Amino acid sequence: MGPNGSYAWPVQPDAGDLIRSVAARWPQADVGGAVVRRGMSHDVVVVPGFAAVRFARTVQAEVELRRSATLLTVLADARLPLAVPRPVGAIEALDGRTALATTFVAGKPRPVPEPGLTDPAVLRDALDAIAAVPLDGISHAIGPPRAPAGGTEWADEARRHLLPRLNPPAARLVTRSIDEASALAAPATPVLVHGDLAGTNLLWQADRLVGVLDWDLAFAGDRAYDIACLADGFGWTVLETLFDSATIDRARIYRDVFLVESYLAHHRREATGAADQILEMLHRQTRHGTTAPPTPG
Repeated sequence: MGPNGSYAWPVQPDAGDLIRSVAARWPQADVGGAVVRRGMSHDVVVVPGFAAVRFARTVQAEVELRRSATLLTVLADARLPLAVPRPVGAIEALDGRTALATTFVAGKPRPVPEPGLTDPAVLRDALDAIAAVPLDGISHAIGPPRAPAGGTEWADEARRHLLPRLNPPAARLVTRSIDEASALAAPATPVLVHGDLAGTNLLWQADRLVGVLDWDLAFAGDRAYDIACLADGFGWTVLETLFDSATIDRARIYRDVFLVESYLAHHRREATGAADQILEMLHRQTRHGTTAPPTPG
């Protein structure tokens, strides 16, 4: 998993109501194949071939939705070699909820487990393209690193809210990972980082990466963070053939606190059940001598 668990979201119990809202607003849309997915702060109605409509669930999510609309517009104009959702019209209220429709991006997530890419260099090419986006045009539309986990306060929040819930051996390993991640120097030249480059956020046609979704967590920083996310599906063996050892070392340090970030994100949202699941995973991983989520290979 990436830091925010970007594998298949569960279907919403009120999926029918959301789909009916979309059908009423856009009668030209064929909602027969529509599906509803639940993200951390949004519900998304995906209408194949037409659009994806995101519904904010909280006031903070409404703020994020407006920022996301600005960022997606800039990215769509940046002529990336990858499809990015573009807002379709303005943010509006649908049945009392703030919503944003974006263009449908064709493609499918890679199968799990990953069968292997014919040419893994497509991953490096994608990161190069993202990193080449000028920051001066998007600085107002991106957040800080690790925003869901507390931003610049993430390490203090982890020590306050997570460490007391861990058994002593796990707490020692997690403390070391937090300290190592906190000690990483900021890059001399920060670049655009997607922030959750894994799972269903990557869309493919065969072995060709064609689209990247969900830019809500984008920030200016170290591209090694995105490499750490890619390890989720492709493993370190593949990535070590694409990037230098120093970059891989930083990526491993970032990945070592992904479960910490995930726990904090759920804790801050008072999603107790999800936070407890992450806590259980952390204990399980530390029994294997690591604080990172599993990777293939």
